[in-house]
Amino acid sequence: MSMQMSIVAWVNRRASLRVKYPSFALRIETFSPFAAAMNPSPENKPARKQPPKWLLNTLTALVGVLTLALGIGWIVYKWVVDLEIPYFAIPLVMCVPVITAVAFRNIWD
Repeated sequence: MSMQMSIVAWVNRRASLRVKYPSFALRIETFSPFAAAMNPSPENKPARKQPPKWLLNTLTALVGVLTLALGIGWIVYKWVVDLEIPYFAIPLVMCVPVITAVAFRNIWD
């Protein structure tokens, strides 16, 4: 069965369920994942106000620099205590601050 035929069969089945069970049709339309996108209502407001861009940029940079400082501090500590450098951790220490800063920034997006 082709894709078009399966879509038509799905639409026809949904239409026949609406006729047989009106409450089922109401549930489908109420819990549709596209209902909010198709019918925007004025009551769908953001739950909280987004901080200004300059504050987000500053905090994101601080989170990244703080994470980088923690990683470098850990490498230096391991070098002093264990008398060897964990070479496997150097790429991680360079990448994790970027991931942390992006994750922090995405809290408000």
